[in-house]
Amino acid sequence: MHVPQDYQKRLSEALILSAMACVELLQKNPRDLHARGEIAWISVVAWGGLTKIGRGAPDMACHTCAEALVPYFDIHHGAALGVITPRWMRWAAPKKPAVFARFARNIMGVTATDDSKAAIEGVERYIAWLEKVGAPDTYVELAGRKIPDEKLREISERVRAENPTVGRLIELDTEDIFDIFKACCSPL
Repeated sequence: MHVPQDYQKRLSEALILSAMACVELLQKNPRDLHARGEIAWISVVAWGGLTKIGRGAPDMACHTCAEALVPYFDIHHGAALGVITPRWMRWAAPKKPAVFARFARNIMGVTATDDSKAAIEGVERYIAWLEKVGAPDTYVELAGRKIPDEKLREISERVRAENPTVGRLIELDTEDIFDIFKACCSPL
């Protein structure tokens, strides 16, 4: 019998929606202790393993890629994720539109009924939200300098060499990783 895991998916969506709301509150008032506490609790629940029960391990492609960049360029892991994730989403959404359409509808408020259209619109709305909250947009913003293609290729090869698979939703090969890293050098 197939269990739809709807509760687990809705729990993850609630965490995302709450985190986004708290980020907006903290932009207005960085000292908002309730919003800070909520973010801390969201972090505990998200990384405590509760959201993966019955679903298996999450897709860690963006985390794996970000972890490879951080030591080379002394950039914050979360900020690196903020730059990588929307590029990965643009790359992955056409390949798995149903997954991204759910995100689009349940997180970003997209009403399109066609999954492919909804997926793309949802990713673009997420990118607009990142811009609205002032998230870093490129590696130049994070590292303070351009990252040469040769270094990005070297890191891409290292990511694949050190990880038997990169990505659960869609497995990334070295060229995919490089393309996503390269996209992170230009504004969205």
